Amino acid sequence: SVGDVCASFVFVPSEVLKTRMQLQGRYNNPSFVSGYNYKNTWHALQIIVKYGGVGALFQGYRATLVRDVPFSGLQFAFYEKFKVEARKWEARPDGQMSMHIETICGGVAGGLAGFLTTPLDVMKTLLQTQVKRPANSISAGSATATSQKYYVGIWDGLKWNLKHQGIIGGLFKGVGPRVFWTSLQSALMFVIYEQAIHLQDNMRHFGQWPYGSS
Repeated sequence: SVGDVCASFVFVPSEVLKTRMQLQGRYNNPSFVSGYNYKNTWHALQIIVKYGGVGALFQGYRATLVRDVPFSGLQFAFYEKFKVEARKWEARPDGQMSMHIETICGGVAGGLAGFLTTPLDVMKTLLQTQVKRPANSISAGSATATSQKYYVGIWDGLKWNLKHQGIIGGLFKGVGPRVFWTSLQSALMFVIYEQAIHLQDNMRHFGQWPYGSS
């Protein structure tokens, strides 16, 4: 959790840029209705800061933390549980897992964590990409004159989507791509993570730098 909070000052602005550019599609798209039109990442950064200030880069900051902190905790908890069971099942002499089992455990852990946190990811994306509420909007949290919902917070968005779009259509939009992405991401991350641990253990065993004087 502490690691995510420290890293959030870098990854939240990058998430804002990524989601807005994904939403708009290509530059000068004649059919886009997102309200965004950026030439490239640098142009997007300049425009956002110019018209919204530096604070606009941290739009949806709390929503991003609310999504990522549970996700990180869940994927590590699932992975550690799967790792214990996998080691018992493989029963290798060195007590470790084979690489393909590491990959499977990491992928399933990430997929489960991604699935469970999809509603939070949906709200994070909606909060980061929504256009500023027009001055003639009816009231905070209500539909505007253009019938476009403006979300005032995570809880407001969760309730509104659940009521008007249902569980699948409202809270679990894009769950398939999210589960695929988080599974792939976690599988790669945990394989590299385990290999780094093995490397450090070997270096300690043989007294190699930086764990020894040789």
